[in-house]
Amino acid sequence: MKLKRPQPDVLEELTGTTSVVTKPLDTTRRPLEYKKRPHIGVLMARSYYILEGELRLLQEKVDRGEQLEAREALQFSKYAEVLTRLAKEERDQDKDNDPSSMSDAELAIAARAALAELGPGEPEGQD
Repeated sequence: MKLKRPQPDVLEELTGTTSVVTKPLDTTRRPLEYKKRPHIGVLMARSYYILEGELRLLQEKVDRGEQLEAREALQFSKYAEVLTRLAKEERDQDKDNDPSSMSDAELAIAARAALAELGPGEPEGQD
C-alpha cells in the first residue's frame, strides 16, 4: 500500500490556499482537508485590490458619461462602507502597534522580543 505525498505549494503560505492530504487509496475514506489561516494583512491587501478594481470599473462608466444603474449605485454604497471599515481596522492596528501608545511594560516586552530576534551581537556605536 503506497501513500501519496502531497506536493508542496510554494504559494500556500502567502495565499492561504487549501491543501489536500491524501490517504491510501481506500474508497471508504475521504481525503483529509486542512486550511492555513491567512494573515490579516494579506486579507486586507486582497480586499483593497478587489475594491480598487470594482471602484475603477464604476468610475470608468461615470467617466464615459453613463449614469450608474440602481444596483451599481447600491454596489458603490456597499464598497464605500467596506472600504471605510477596512480603513478603520487598519488605523486600529496601527494604533495598537504604535510605541507611543504602549505602556512601559508593553514596551519592555516588545524590546525583549526584538533583542531576542536580533540575537547576540555587539551594539552599534560602541568601540
